[in-house]
This record gives sequence, C-alpha cells and structure tokens, in this order.
Amino acid sequence: MRTFSPNVQAALDRDPIRVFYLIRLDLTSTYRFTSFPSDITFDGGVYVSDGGVLSVSSYRNNSVVDRAAYTVTFSDNDELLRSEIKGNNVIGKPISVKVGFLDADGRPMLDPADIINVYNGTIDRPRISNDFEEMIVSLEGSSPMDAFDAVNVMMISKDGMNQYSDTDTSFDKVYDNVEIELNWGKI
Repeated sequence: MRTFSPNVQAALDRDPIRVFYLIRLDLTSTYRFTSFPSDITFDGGVYVSDGGVLSVSSYRNNSVVDRAAYTVTFSDNDELLRSEIKGNNVIGKPISVKVGFLDADGRPMLDPADIINVYNGTIDRPRISNDFEEMIVSLEGSSPMDAFDAVNVMMISKDGMNQYSDTDTSFDKVYDNVEIELNWGKI
C-alpha cells in the first residue's frame, strides 16, 4: 500500500482535492511544464505555466500488470513541441509526470515528500493536430509492459541511422557509388 506524507494526506482529506502537474520532457532540450497558473521551481528546474498543458491522463494505481498508455496533451501555438517532433525522432525519449497538491490556502506544496511521481517512461506515439485555431500536440507514453511483445523496426539506411545517432557514419558511403576492391584469398 502506498503511504503519503502528512501534508499530502491532509490534502487528500480535504474536499475538493486540488492538484497540479509537473511534466518533464527530455528531448533535444529539457522542457518543464506545469498546470499551475504560475511558474514553479522544483528539483532544480523551473516548470513554466504558459506551456499550454491541456490534459493529463488520470492517475491509476493498481496491482494488475497492464499495457495502458499515458497521454499528455499540450496547446502548442508557438510550435515549439511540433518542431521537436518534426525535426527529431522523439520516440523513446524520456517523459515524467509528477502530481503535487495545493494546501488549504491554494499554495503548491513543493516539499519533495509532497510530490508524487505518477509516470516515468518514454514517448511512444507523438501526435500533432491543427484545427486552424490551435495547434495540439499529444504525447503518449508507453506502458512499461508494452515492450514485451513490441517489434522495434529499425530502418537500415543512412537516414534511419541518423534517428538513433547523429555521429554514426557506418552508412555514409553505402549509397555513394563508391567502389571498393577486395582482395580475396592469401595476401
């Protein structure tokens, strides 16, 4: 059974329960977003409030091992996340979601014991939708159990290798019409 700090237990006993989310994305840069109306400094980083957090999957705690995914949706009108998705392979990059509680006066409780880690995983499926008024980015985090029957297809080409490593040069000369003379037998 999960135990909570006395502050969190007091927040859970109040009605209504008021929460905020802290979302960290480790892409080409580290992005920190919060659903709280103002910026929050926690664990050495500033979580920005204008990051456009629209929705976060509800927290589930169960004893059954399942393959449920975790989704975070952002309003991305400045196209920051969209450019990350288009310019970089974000699949497999880390995402973490923490939930914090507000005290009786509406202030965030930022003691590390009062912040609950609800999801740590990797991005499995990024989605972009544009309805001409708002750019929406949804990042679906994979379930820890999702990898057991997953088949990871790796494109064996120069561009395919660049998705895994920009410094890998193993395929640089494959398509360049370079003739190599191999000597067979004894030298």
